[in-house]
Amino acid sequence: VLYNEVVALLVTGRLVEQLPYMPALGVSDVETVQTVSAYLAAMLAGQRLVEAEKRTKIMLDVTPLCCSFWDEKFNNIDCNAEAYRLFGLSGKEEFLIRFPELMPERQPDGRASREVINEHLTTAFMQGAVKFEFMHQKLDGELIPAEITLVRVKRGNGYFVASYTRDLRELKAMLGAMSKKEEELRVARDQAEQSSRAKSDFLANMSHEIRTPMNAIVGMAHLLSGTKLNEKQQDYVKKASHSAKLLLSII
Repeated sequence: VLYNEVVALLVTGRLVEQLPYMPALGVSDVETVQTVSAYLAAMLAGQRLVEAEKRTKIMLDVTPLCCSFWDEKFNNIDCNAEAYRLFGLSGKEEFLIRFPELMPERQPDGRASREVINEHLTTAFMQGAVKFEFMHQKLDGELIPAEITLVRVKRGNGYFVASYTRDLRELKAMLGAMSKKEEELRVARDQAEQSSRAKSDFLANMSHEIRTPMNAIVGMAHLLSGTKLNEKQQDYVKKASHSAKLLLSII
């Protein structure tokens, strides 16, 4: 019995005695039972390890995130299904063989792509983890902006680095659309402010241009009212002066 499960039943070939129990085993029999039990336990443990690895592979393949693995010599040694799907490749083997083609010669900052990868892999192996943005590409040249997270993982007596790649195309497109909309709003605001300033300037100029002759009209009306006018003419002058003063108060 191993882990409360029946692993195997060892049959020795002995005959059951009259007493309701088997006679005691000899030294060689005990050694045989121990050897077979240890062998069966190892087989079961190995089977469980294989099943665990299968489950891990399934979990990696259904993860909607590109994942690959690097050894200490900076070789890309394995990947999940999303890794080759992201780049439109046929399978894992093509991804591993053609990985150098999945990056432009240089990054947007002008640095060599392979130099950037090696630098961050060194950091991950030394410090344990690192995150950075990187420009990938498909075989047809379509660029894929990505966020890459490298994590050091211990395995046996050594380490490897797990690389997780997040496709940023949708995020970059959304940010680009937001930036474009903000620019359009800024232009519209500037145009509205410019139009408002032009209107204010126009009104100020018009007010000045109108006020000057209106003051002259009011002054002339006042002078005219001091001359000899008949009653009807005096009424005209008063009305003209009053209307001019009302207009001045408005402008």
